[in-house]
Amino acid sequence: FFFHLGFIGNTFFSFSDLECANHWDFEYGSWCKFQSWTMVFGAMHTACWWVVQAFVVWWHVGLLKLKDPLPKKLEPFFHVVCWLYPILCSFLVAWVPSQSATGGGLTGNPFCTFSESDIGVTWGVFVGVLTFQLTLVFFFLSWTVIRILITPSAEGNWLKAFGRRLPQQLLIITFCFVFLNVIVA
Repeated sequence: FFFHLGFIGNTFFSFSDLECANHWDFEYGSWCKFQSWTMVFGAMHTACWWVVQAFVVWWHVGLLKLKDPLPKKLEPFFHVVCWLYPILCSFLVAWVPSQSATGGGLTGNPFCTFSESDIGVTWGVFVGVLTFQLTLVFFFLSWTVIRILITPSAEGNWLKAFGRRLPQQLLIITFCFVFLNVIVA
């Protein structure tokens, strides 16, 4: 929702209305700033919740701790982190104290993203963290799929073990692959 909010607002403007006469007007436009903020906040917020969901799947299925209540106990912590960090990150990236850090786009197109002011801040608090989060999701879900595939060997009889649990295993593996496909897309 948050990621697309700024872009949905663009549909109320024509392309020529979104373009400004010069780079200065474009960067400092309030709609551009809002669109940049919603994009950064939405992307980081979504990625945070992807990590939480992948962690819960990994904890219960990948580590075989079905009865362990740790993810439920960590739920308040997850909510604080998944809301607070994206808010701080998006405000920092969109309004870092610099004269050109405005959230305006580099190319002058109407779809605002990052300003060109401080690439270190952008990579340090957004792009680097986002990449790390996506790597964590990939690790958690890959571990889970591998765990599902090697678990029947513990019982010694692959055919019997797969025959009994095959529908559940296929469902979880399908979920993991669809989850990864959504993240990659």
